[in-house]
Amino acid sequence: MYIIRPKWNHKTSRVLAKDLNIQTRRWPSRLKNFRPTWGRDFFLWYPEDAGGQDERYKVLQGFFSRHKAGQRRAIADCGLPVPETMPPVEGQKYVIRPLYHKGGQGYRLADNPDHGVGEYVAPLFPKTHEYRIIFVRGKPIVFMRKHPGEDVGQDQPWNASNAPFKTIKSWGDSRLQRHTTAFRDLSENPVVQAADIVAVDILYDKVKPQYVVCEFNTCPGLDIVDNRAKIVEAIRGAA
Repeated sequence: MYIIRPKWNHKTSRVLAKDLNIQTRRWPSRLKNFRPTWGRDFFLWYPEDAGGQDERYKVLQGFFSRHKAGQRRAIADCGLPVPETMPPVEGQKYVIRPLYHKGGQGYRLADNPDHGVGEYVAPLFPKTHEYRIIFVRGKPIVFMRKHPGEDVGQDQPWNASNAPFKTIKSWGDSRLQRHTTAFRDLSENPVVQAADIVAVDILYDKVKPQYVVCEFNTCPGLDIVDNRAKIVEAIRGAA
């Protein structure tokens, strides 16, 4: 088994490979005699020519080959709630993002939905919590919540610098589990079911209460050692 990674990802692939005592392989590869094997190797991304005719792989390749706005439309098409664009409303704030971004990169807030080439727009969701669930081959393995600093508002991107993740050990005690159907909804999603690993970022509003899916990530950061150990155990158990 190899960790199959894109050329731009090093950190996640290397720490996983080290803990699994295996090697990483970039795809497309510079090694003439190497090809990834779907079902054997562990994929951190899904290039067009790596999965053969497998239908589950085609679902993943079709999804992750889209830009962020296209992925969000695909998530909505599967019946999951997303912060969708709406007609302009007086007083409404809008989040504008690049079609291709990572973390809080390129995030800006605006009073109207006018956006430029290479960007997409959504109404600002009134989040009070932000969660991440990491699934390994369809099973929820890690559940985390971001903890923003006192001066970090809901109109800002919450990232590692201003809102570090903390692991939630008892999922049943979380607001997301008690007040929404997020876990059940996500477990039925075809991308979540098929992916070797996918981190789902969720915005939650405790006032309503309601949740929306912000995005799916196929190369999540795995800096928390205990969480990575759970993921490694899940990979070995599914092999």
